[in-house]
Amino acid sequence: MLARVDEIKQLVSQNHDVQETMLRLSRDQNTQLHALAERMKTQEDKMTEMMKKQDENTWAVLSQAKNVFCVVLEVKDMVNQLCAGIVDLRVLLSSQTMTRPLDPTRNLPLFVEDALGEIIEIPLDLVHSWEVTATRGFL
Repeated sequence: MLARVDEIKQLVSQNHDVQETMLRLSRDQNTQLHALAERMKTQEDKMTEMMKKQDENTWAVLSQAKNVFCVVLEVKDMVNQLCAGIVDLRVLLSSQTMTRPLDPTRNLPLFVEDALGEIIEIPLDLVHSWEVTATRGFL
């Protein structure tokens, strides 16, 4: 029976050693888990801060893009107004009512003075180009 008591003491001692080893391993694992949790918390805080900065930068870029788009639309409107003005000006200049006051000699006859001082009146209906008048000896 004494041998059996010694054997139980030895088993209890081994069980106690195993339990101490498991407790030590559990504490080590708990310490490592706490360190890992702290590192993860730090990483999470860093990621949160980076996401806030990125969000701010995104809104800043979108705000600038909106401003640029508004300026482009204003430039487009100005170009459209300029084109409309050019078309109106072209129509105005091409109309005969506008060009008559600019050319006071329009539809008036051509007067040619020869070497003797005689003045010859030539209706403009007969003159189609200056080359014709030059070849006929008028000029």
